[in-house]
Amino acid sequence: MKKKLLIFLATILLVFFGTLIFLPLIFQAKIGTLIRDNVNAQIEGEFQFDEASLSLISSFPRAKLSLDGALLKTAEPFEGDTLLYASSISLEMGITEIFKGAGDPITVKDISIQGARLNLEVNDGGQANYDITGGNSDEITPSNEETSFSFSLDSYSIGDTEINYSSSPSNIDLGIYLEAHTGSGDFSLNQSKLDTQTKGLISLQLDSIAYLNETPLDLKALIGMDLEQNRYQFLENNLLLKDLALVFEGDIQVKENHQEIDIRFDAPSANFRDFIALMPEAFVQDINRIQASGDLEVAGTIKGISSEETIPGFNIRIKTENASVQYTDLVRPVDKIFLDAALINTTGKPEGTQLDIQQSSFAIARDRFQMKATINDLPGDKMVALTAQAVMNLGQLGEAYPLPSDIDLSGNLDADIRTSFTVKDLEANRYDGIKMDGSIDLANFTYKNDALQAPITLNSLKAQMVNDKTEIQQAKGSVGESDFQLKGSLQHLLGYVLGKQNLRGKLLLRSDRFLVSDFVDSTDSADQGIPSDTTSLKIPTDLDLQMDTNAGLIVYDNLELKDFKGKIRIANGAMDFQEVTTGFFDGKLALQGSLNTRAKQPEFALALDMESLQIEKAFEAMELLQALAPIAGALKGKFSSQVELSGTLNNNFSPELPTLTGAVLAQILTADVQSDRLPVLTELNSSFNFFDSNKLDLRGLKTALAFENGKVNVKPFNVRYDDISIRVDGGHGFDRSLDYQLTVDVPAKYLGNEVQGMVAKLGEDDLK
Repeated sequence: MKKKLLIFLATILLVFFGTLIFLPLIFQAKIGTLIRDNVNAQIEGEFQFDEASLSLISSFPRAKLSLDGALLKTAEPFEGDTLLYASSISLEMGITEIFKGAGDPITVKDISIQGARLNLEVNDGGQANYDITGGNSDEITPSNEETSFSFSLDSYSIGDTEINYSSSPSNIDLGIYLEAHTGSGDFSLNQSKLDTQTKGLISLQLDSIAYLNETPLDLKALIGMDLEQNRYQFLENNLLLKDLALVFEGDIQVKENHQEIDIRFDAPSANFRDFIALMPEAFVQDINRIQASGDLEVAGTIKGISSEETIPGFNIRIKTENASVQYTDLVRPVDKIFLDAALINTTGKPEGTQLDIQQSSFAIARDRFQMKATINDLPGDKMVALTAQAVMNLGQLGEAYPLPSDIDLSGNLDADIRTSFTVKDLEANRYDGIKMDGSIDLANFTYKNDALQAPITLNSLKAQMVNDKTEIQQAKGSVGESDFQLKGSLQHLLGYVLGKQNLRGKLLLRSDRFLVSDFVDSTDSADQGIPSDTTSLKIPTDLDLQMDTNAGLIVYDNLELKDFKGKIRIANGAMDFQEVTTGFFDGKLALQGSLNTRAKQPEFALALDMESLQIEKAFEAMELLQALAPIAGALKGKFSSQVELSGTLNNNFSPELPTLTGAVLAQILTADVQSDRLPVLTELNSSFNFFDSNKLDLRGLKTALAFENGKVNVKPFNVRYDDISIRVDGGHGFDRSLDYQLTVDVPAKYLGNEVQGMVAKLGEDDLK
């Protein structure tokens, strides 16, 4: 009897567990299809998933439906973009729910979302990719039933989830990482409480400034829910944003076409250090090294109607008085810190948002900085009104704020600036709408940086700003061993500093001594392991400057340009030379042309007019002359030449010989031949007793060269040697290979037995 009972119970258990295992296989395809069809019928997009599975064991006594690889794609104009991806979405419901017909509502008790990525976007036209409701309700099910799911949740959870929001019109980027978010309550009751806990990270960037960067977020919120009245009340709510603790209260009333919001918050136990910890890393470095003191007031209200046309009004204020900050390893504090700022909107319209900085000031020893600013229409045109004053010893900045180790800064700054403008005016080049008035006086300024070839020194700089024009009344200083004096005017300085506009200007530049090595590194890149196809020479593309220059001496490597005068224009990554004249190798040089650094390798095109240059000095200093006319190495005297030249520069900012193209017209004015410096002349002198290279007459010699692809072609020319005429034509390569033909008109008196005997004595190497 007992044995039969055990067999009966075993049979019952076997049937029960068999049902739990095999029943889901029957219903999971049906429910998965039902979900996909109903969601797609309600949206203008596409919802799909890799796999749907139903389990009656893991969540017993409930049924658990899991959707793996759930994907929601958006509609036009974002068609094909992913709005939501979740590695797993799980819904729990009573087991009896899976037996309901297609027209019966299935009640879900618990939802869990894991590994999700939600991307929310508003484009330039104000269209949102998450506005996807409005599908075809006639296609909900084949039998045209209404949606088959309702929610009567007991709990929900979200984990390992990223939420990203970006708005092009507002220049806002918001990112929230939910490590864990849970909520529990009885949603089936008309009145209940929802207990939520959230732990994660938050990032906020506005106009390219990161105000929050993966800042720890910890929120505990108890929300009273009146589902019958659609009213939600914040009861016990505590938000910890890194070290800043906020408490808030209020309620939200959901109406048919809008929401009525009334929320208040403050930070009763906040201090100034909590505020410092939240500041962007661009302003505050290594919070663990900071000692801060001072009280902090943070309070705000959000009240009004939220709808498609309006936003609730708000007033969020931050205030501190007489606070101080000091890095533990630096000698001076930043003290007397006053801040009174508010984010306000009283209009109910987004364009009514205003940032009002009533006071922002600090001191370092006796130095003072203070600023007031108002920015209206923050999401739109951004109408800015700002005043700032600074009287500072810049050398003390490094004693109070951790400047990079490779930077050394000193000098005295006295600045007073007032400005008003809209960002839209800046972007649209409407500079007549920019109002500015102010002055800058900088004295004994020095700036050193490892990235610079030499330190920058300004003995004095005085500038006056009127609207969009900055007059440089006086600027005198040096860079390394190079000195300069500068006067002139600049336009669009504000737009240039903000990265919105190119800087334009006309400048008068004077220098007694200018060393190119103080501004660029002429070290061979191969010695530094830099690939030969790279270059560091780049003229900024955001400058448009016209400079009238006058320099007593310009030195580049072993080249010296004396009494340099000319007009130089820098624009769009290129430099143009006009009306340039200079002393060059005891002669004169006139130059015009351009240097363009927009390409991978800098390109140049020049026209040179050389007058009475010393041949020997020019040959020794100029690799180009050695390549164009190797024979010039044996000459001593003067020459004149007109050169048209184009090609590319290498990392040393010297011409790449194989890339050169151009033409040369040269004339030797006076020349003595130094045969010992040219092997072919030495050999002729020793082989023919009638030949004396000193009798070569090169005065007045004119020749024309053309070169391309590393080859030099010489237009035929004649040379006189005593009573012998020599015609030369052919060419050579930049690699010193020769291909010349000499036609010698030799009188008969030289062709006796003596000459024939000498020729016979020449060996194979001599003949070559």
